[in-house]
Amino acid sequence: MPVRRDDIFDRRAVLQGIGRELKRQVQDNILSGLDAYDSPLLPLAPSTIKRKKSNKPLIDTGALLGSVTYYATESNITVGINQTAPYGRLHNEGLGVPKRQFIPLEGLPSSWERIIADRLDAGFRFDTGTRQVIIG
Repeated sequence: MPVRRDDIFDRRAVLQGIGRELKRQVQDNILSGLDAYDSPLLPLAPSTIKRKKSNKPLIDTGALLGSVTYYATESNITVGINQTAPYGRLHNEGLGVPKRQFIPLEGLPSSWERIIADRLDAGFRFDTGTRQVIIG
């Protein structure tokens, strides 16, 4: 009986690896002042800069940065923020504050497409000795 690919690798492990990289991409973009689509975030108002003593959008206490999370199952990945920074949704969607979208809502960013494609390409190899697909 032929070996099915589904029988010899853990899809959830692959998606967890992709989720970790997407989470890191979101955090790196926030630290670099970029939105989910790699465009500069809207600048802060002068009054906000004066109050915060910083001109970095989305960075104040670090709670938002630390709230970025992901969840992977065998069939999908969800990247978002947890409840430690509920105001993140307001910023991401521009609800009462200038929109500074750090989680994509309108299509997959090209940087995310590259991460997914690279991880899938690098994530599998065929071991001719054991005749199995290896993750890693």
